[in-house]
Amino acid sequence: MTISDRNDEPASGTGANFPLSPVRRALVLSVFMGLMVVNLLDRQIVAILAEPMRLELGLSDSQIGILSGLVFAIFYSTFALPIGRLADRYDRVYILSAAAAGWSLMTAACGLAGNFIHLALARIGVAVGEAGGVPPAHSLISDYFPPERRARAIAIMQLGAPIGVFLALVAGGWIAENYGWRNAFIIVAIPGLFVAIAALLVLPEPRRHSIAAKATYATDETFVRALLGLLALKGMKPILAGGVFAAFAVYSVVAWLPVFFQRIFEWSPGETGAILGPVIGVAGLIGTWAGGAIGDRWRQNDKGGQVRIAMLAPLFAAPLFAAGALMPVDMVALALLALPCLFYAVFQAPLAAAVQNIAPAARRALASSLFIFSLNFLGLGLGPTSVGFLSDFLHTSYGDDSLRYALLLVPAAGLASAAFLWLGYRALRQA
Repeated sequence: MTISDRNDEPASGTGANFPLSPVRRALVLSVFMGLMVVNLLDRQIVAILAEPMRLELGLSDSQIGILSGLVFAIFYSTFALPIGRLADRYDRVYILSAAAAGWSLMTAACGLAGNFIHLALARIGVAVGEAGGVPPAHSLISDYFPPERRARAIAIMQLGAPIGVFLALVAGGWIAENYGWRNAFIIVAIPGLFVAIAALLVLPEPRRHSIAAKATYATDETFVRALLGLLALKGMKPILAGGVFAAFAVYSVVAWLPVFFQRIFEWSPGETGAILGPVIGVAGLIGTWAGGAIGDRWRQNDKGGQVRIAMLAPLFAAPLFAAGALMPVDMVALALLALPCLFYAVFQAPLAAAVQNIAPAARRALASSLFIFSLNFLGLGLGPTSVGFLSDFLHTSYGDDSLRYALLLVPAAGLASAAFLWLGYRALRQA
């Protein structure tokens, strides 16, 4: 099967026709949501621990930005592509389970770090492990659910992301304040090991049940040719570019808002987690669910409907976020920043579903990897890092207020995302 083949589900009985009872579908979605909870919990715990780590280890904002973004993104994105290739050929459940166990152990290793280099190496291990989580999960969801239900299924999985961020801020802040930042890393690593076991016990691999399915997915097509074929599909490039700038905004918000309130308004880590965690968590839950549900609804009458909702959301977020970043009163700033957190959470489920719908069935894990590579190598890699470097650059002139102005990169990235997604929307409408 080549990249130019039809992207319908294989006739072998796999794909959206794979038989799952309603109870089994609820269980597999629960596992996928749990996967995203521990994924974001282990990834974003750095945000609430950044200040105590900085003070103990003598880190700069640039180094915090590198730990939160660049070093994680480079390895996460680079390994996502070959792991996606493996997931299109081999057992996705085993790959997903091994990845969850691996990144959890490396999260615990962060708590043993003695300097910046040790932290960076441990974060690289977390990144490599997390690279094996989402691509096989998206591919399995596309086997379990038909195209018109995929955005909602992915949205349910993605609901775990704001829950993970919420737990990272609230639980991470509380543990750090009471038991130290090192113990926070070790404790939050434990749930990922349970998710790894649950994946083995609950998730079915359709390819195990059908020789025809294995033959459908087997191919001698080269890795480079498969990637180039995906990029050549109508609408793929502008959708990926729009996702990059959306991720730039989202990851900058998650990485730097906790630091913003601790530094500008002198909140403690525990206070920051208790107040900011629920705000980001609830906003993320609503935005993620709305993106999937509205995207699926709009797609019924508009082929580009999933892209359209992701395009509109950052337009509403930009002015509110800019006003919140510059606001001198802490609770007013929080109120202004809450709604943008919701809007910025909208994009991932509908864009991930759009990429899965564009891609042929035999290349969906690789397509998910390409999506993740784009979002994380450029979005996660450049977002928090750029904010950190700009904050350091402006510090001579503005002192601690430099972070306010560096955060204005967030609404600028959101507007760039909307511009590219407009091109992707037009391409799908014309396809």
